[in-house]
Amino acid sequence: MPRATATRAARQTAKSKPAKAGVPTTRPGRRPTRARSPAAELAKVAQDGGLTLVLGAGISLSHGVPGWTALVEQLWREAFADQPLPEGSPLWQSPAIALERISQVLGPDRFVKALRTHLYRGLRRPSRAWLRDGRDTLSVLARVLTREHALGPKRRIQRVITFNADDLLERACAALSPRSPVLKVVARASQHPERGTGTQPIPCYHLHGYLPAPGNGRWHQESPDTLVFTEAQYWRAVATPLSFANRVMSFALHDTRCIFVGLSMTDLNVLRWLALRADELTADKRSQFSAAPDESPARTTRAVRRALQRHYWIHSGGDDPGGHLASHLETRGILSVLLKSGWGSNDFAELWDSVLPG
Repeated sequence: MPRATATRAARQTAKSKPAKAGVPTTRPGRRPTRARSPAAELAKVAQDGGLTLVLGAGISLSHGVPGWTALVEQLWREAFADQPLPEGSPLWQSPAIALERISQVLGPDRFVKALRTHLYRGLRRPSRAWLRDGRDTLSVLARVLTREHALGPKRRIQRVITFNADDLLERACAALSPRSPVLKVVARASQHPERGTGTQPIPCYHLHGYLPAPGNGRWHQESPDTLVFTEAQYWRAVATPLSFANRVMSFALHDTRCIFVGLSMTDLNVLRWLALRADELTADKRSQFSAAPDESPARTTRAVRRALQRHYWIHSGGDDPGGHLASHLETRGILSVLLKSGWGSNDFAELWDSVLPG
């Protein structure tokens, strides 16, 4: 058989062979698709940096900071000593409304004082030795941030955004790095990250205000006037397009990869930010690809998916039984990283060992 004929035959044979299971196929001019798990994908993209940690109450609960239900119960008892909140009251499902009722009875100053008291009353601050080896969420994150800060200009975590008003993360990082501040609190619109080429602290944005434990902060570092606990405070924080919270979260979603930890992902403002971003990117990609010479709905859909899917939610199976929330969040560009053995296991620490190894 002539050589040219043999070559054509070999090509034809290669085309006719079925693809092996699990092996991605490649079209001319297109990168091969990879069947990586979200955890493996996160470990890969994290090496390029540009990460934002977005943190919720889940990182503090194991150390005695009360969750929404416990906080409402404790503060309601203080404001309405003779009127317990009925078991079936809708206010249990709307803690911001319950907290607003409490604030109206106590008044602004007493409300802030009571809030600080109950936030820290049952607090169990971890020791430095525990933080060095602990497998709980707070200890792992404090070690990750301390290591990242030490990398200077090579750090991969660009910022931290937290919806917690407490100072547990700042204190944990300070315990691990007493001489070099790891985090800089940014809790109001007039505060800014420190400038520098890598030695400056990582900015930590408190979008729901900052209320450190008594004696742990200077007066100008606290921001009781920017707390977001009551319903009025909640809506006031996002009432204008360029409000502090809107601006910080929008930029994080746009210019970094966000890693959500300790959040239920059902907060209305978080869902609103994600939905607005998804709508904008979808419309933008459709407009862009309408001018492509070989435009097709399938191609546009792939482009939208690539543009959207850049953020990650770390959670356990108990946070999302059935996985329906994760499926919804995927349409908003959030990939689900499941801790198969739950939060009480070594999964979270092992995940970060692979994502940002020390």
